[in-house]
Amino acid sequence: MASALSTFTDFIDTTGPSFLTSAEDVVNEACKNNYLLRRFLRGQGPSETVQGGSSIKDTIMFDEESTFQYYEPNQTFTWENPQVVENWEIQWRFCVDHMAYTDAEVELNVGTGMSRAARHTAYKRLKRIKEQRLWTSILNGMEDALFSIPSNSAMEATTGTKPYSIPAFLNEETNGLYSGFSRSRVLPRRPTPSGFRSRRPTARLMLTTLTTSSARWTSCSSMCSSPRRPATKSISMTRR
Repeated sequence: MASALSTFTDFIDTTGPSFLTSAEDVVNEACKNNYLLRRFLRGQGPSETVQGGSSIKDTIMFDEESTFQYYEPNQTFTWENPQVVENWEIQWRFCVDHMAYTDAEVELNVGTGMSRAARHTAYKRLKRIKEQRLWTSILNGMEDALFSIPSNSAMEATTGTKPYSIPAFLNEETNGLYSGFSRSRVLPRRPTPSGFRSRRPTARLMLTTLTTSSARWTSCSSMCSSPRRPATKSISMTRR
């Protein structure tokens, strides 16, 4: 009569499992497929990414206020002096993460046997796993913050704790201004510059036009509910 391997208790007591990877390797399925954060860091070291100052501030020009024109000889000009720059300011935000372990669990994991003949097997380095979990938590947390729902009190206010997310600037709100945000912090004198608007409503309108005017555009629901198969013919051949 056949017996399961687990019934051989002497074998179970004297034989351990076989791990596919080394003690230093851990398959990390908690990480994301792609990180936009790496494009911002660009492989820069701490001396290039960590900066100083009371806040982050700079000057930006959204519109050149064009003074270009064609003219005729001896034409009288009216000279203009456009004021085109705006100051923007962002407050510093800080994040923290941590890992914790007891001395006993880590030391017993990396320690040697009681004697030269003793056998001690550590399948995986426990401290390395904890460090990997920490860095995964940090990167995932910062990546998720890039796409979080905009919040005026958390992102824009001086008492907030979160950085601006991408949807705070790229959205389908009127003139790209998310609900509750104050454009005066970024554009105090020019409330709606032509170069600072989302284009997604236009793209969505174009898609609607194509959908209603072209017979090639078919909704997925109709295709899935009544699939059509090409007609086939059965051909029989007799070998002589």
